[in-house]
Amino acid sequence: MAEYKVCIADLEAALSLEVQDLQVYGDSLFIICQTNGKLQTKEDRLIPYNSYLTSLVKSFRNINFTFIFRLRNRFADALATYVSMVDTPVGVKIRPFAIKRQLIPAHVHVIEIAATCPDGKP
Repeated sequence: MAEYKVCIADLEAALSLEVQDLQVYGDSLFIICQTNGKLQTKEDRLIPYNSYLTSLVKSFRNINFTFIFRLRNRFADALATYVSMVDTPVGVKIRPFAIKRQLIPAHVHVIEIAATCPDGKP
Protein backbone atom coordinates (compact mmCIF):
# COMPACT_ATOMS: atom_id res chain seq x y z
CA MET A 1 0.00 0.00 0.00
CA ALA A 2 2.84 2.38 0.84
CA GLU A 3 4.38 2.01 -2.59
CA TYR A 4 1.02 2.57 -4.27
CA LYS A 5 0.51 5.71 -2.17
CA VAL A 6 3.91 7.06 -3.17
CA CYS A 7 3.33 6.40 -6.85
CA ILE A 8 -0.14 7.96 -6.71
CA ALA A 9 1.16 11.03 -4.86
CA ASP A 10 3.95 11.46 -7.41
CA LEU A 11 1.61 11.19 -10.38
CA GLU A 12 -0.86 13.62 -8.79
CA ALA A 13 1.98 16.07 -8.18
CA ALA A 14 3.14 15.75 -11.79
CA LEU A 15 -0.41 16.33 -13.04
CA SER A 16 -0.82 19.39 -10.80
CA LEU A 17 2.31 20.78 -12.49
CA GLU A 18 0.70 20.01 -15.87
CA VAL A 19 3.37 17.48 -16.84
CA GLN A 20 2.33 15.55 -19.95
CA ASP A 21 5.37 13.32 -20.54
CA LEU A 22 6.81 11.41 -17.59
CA GLN A 23 9.45 8.77 -16.97
CA VAL A 24 8.80 6.97 -13.66
CA TYR A 25 11.53 4.97 -11.94
CA GLY A 26 10.55 2.58 -9.18
CA ASP A 27 11.90 -0.29 -7.14
CA SER A 28 8.61 -2.17 -6.84
CA LEU A 29 8.57 -4.68 -9.66
CA PHE A 30 5.10 -5.67 -8.44
CA ILE A 31 3.60 -2.21 -8.98
CA ILE A 32 5.47 -1.58 -12.22
CA CYS A 33 4.28 -4.88 -13.69
CA GLN A 34 0.70 -4.20 -12.55
CA THR A 35 0.77 -0.67 -13.97
CA ASN A 36 2.20 -1.93 -17.27
CA GLY A 37 -0.56 -4.58 -17.39
CA LYS A 38 1.77 -7.57 -17.02
CA LEU A 39 0.26 -8.60 -13.66
CA GLN A 40 -3.24 -8.31 -12.25
CA THR A 41 -4.03 -7.09 -8.73
CA LYS A 42 -5.64 -9.95 -6.83
CA GLU A 43 -5.48 -8.66 -3.26
CA ASP A 44 -8.77 -6.92 -2.38
CA ARG A 45 -7.22 -4.08 -0.41
CA LEU A 46 -4.92 -3.15 -3.31
CA ILE A 47 -7.55 -3.10 -6.06
CA PRO A 48 -8.76 0.49 -5.33
CA TYR A 49 -5.17 1.74 -5.37
CA ASN A 50 -4.45 -0.02 -8.66
CA SER A 51 -7.67 1.29 -10.24
CA TYR A 52 -6.92 4.86 -9.21
CA LEU A 53 -3.29 4.58 -10.36
CA THR A 54 -4.47 3.25 -13.72
CA SER A 55 -6.83 6.22 -14.11
CA LEU A 56 -3.99 8.63 -13.33
CA VAL A 57 -1.73 6.97 -15.91
CA LYS A 58 -4.36 7.64 -18.58
CA SER A 59 -4.14 11.37 -17.82
CA PHE A 60 -0.62 11.60 -19.26
CA ARG A 61 0.20 11.94 -22.94
CA ASN A 62 3.27 9.72 -22.55
CA ILE A 63 4.31 7.84 -19.41
CA ASN A 64 6.82 5.02 -18.95
CA PHE A 65 7.61 2.97 -15.87
CA THR A 66 11.14 1.61 -15.38
CA PHE A 67 12.24 -0.80 -12.67
CA ILE A 68 15.43 -0.12 -10.71
CA PHE A 69 16.83 -2.37 -8.01
CA ARG A 70 16.03 -1.48 -4.40
CA LEU A 71 19.69 -1.27 -3.40
CA ARG A 72 20.11 1.56 -5.89
CA ASN A 73 16.97 3.33 -4.69
CA ARG A 74 17.22 3.86 -0.92
CA PHE A 75 15.89 7.39 -1.16
CA ALA A 76 12.65 6.16 -2.75
CA ASP A 77 12.32 3.63 0.07
CA ALA A 78 12.57 6.42 2.62
CA LEU A 79 9.88 8.41 0.80
CA ALA A 80 7.64 5.35 0.60
CA THR A 81 7.95 4.90 4.36
CA TYR A 82 7.16 8.57 4.92
CA VAL A 83 4.05 8.50 2.72
CA SER A 84 2.79 5.30 4.34
CA MET A 85 2.73 7.08 7.71
CA VAL A 86 0.45 9.85 6.43
CA ASP A 87 -3.22 8.98 5.90
CA THR A 88 -4.26 10.65 2.66
CA PRO A 89 -7.68 9.84 1.20
CA VAL A 90 -7.77 8.93 -2.49
CA GLY A 91 -8.42 12.00 -4.61
CA VAL A 92 -6.83 14.50 -2.23
CA LYS A 93 -4.14 16.56 -3.91
CA ILE A 94 -0.77 16.59 -2.18
CA ARG A 95 1.44 19.60 -2.72
CA PRO A 96 5.03 18.78 -3.67
CA PHE A 97 7.74 19.49 -1.14
CA ALA A 98 11.42 20.15 -1.72
CA ILE A 99 14.11 17.92 -0.31
CA LYS A 100 17.55 19.42 -0.16
CA ARG A 101 20.45 17.05 -0.63
CA GLN A 102 23.46 17.81 1.53
CA LEU A 103 26.90 17.59 -0.02
CA ILE A 104 28.41 16.44 3.27
CA PRO A 105 26.90 14.23 6.01
CA ALA A 106 24.54 16.03 8.42
CA HIS A 107 26.71 15.32 11.48
CA VAL A 108 29.50 17.41 9.93
CA HIS A 109 27.24 20.47 10.07
CA VAL A 110 26.60 19.87 13.78
CA ILE A 111 30.33 19.62 14.47
CA GLU A 112 31.01 22.82 12.54
CA ILE A 113 28.26 24.67 14.43
CA ALA A 114 29.52 23.37 17.78
CA ALA A 115 33.05 24.51 16.93
CA THR A 116 31.83 28.06 16.27
CA CYS A 117 29.85 28.43 19.54
CA PRO A 118 31.25 31.33 21.61
CA ASP A 119 31.42 29.28 24.80
CA GLY A 120 33.04 26.33 23.03
CA LYS A 121 30.26 23.97 24.17
CA PRO A 122 28.08 22.04 21.77
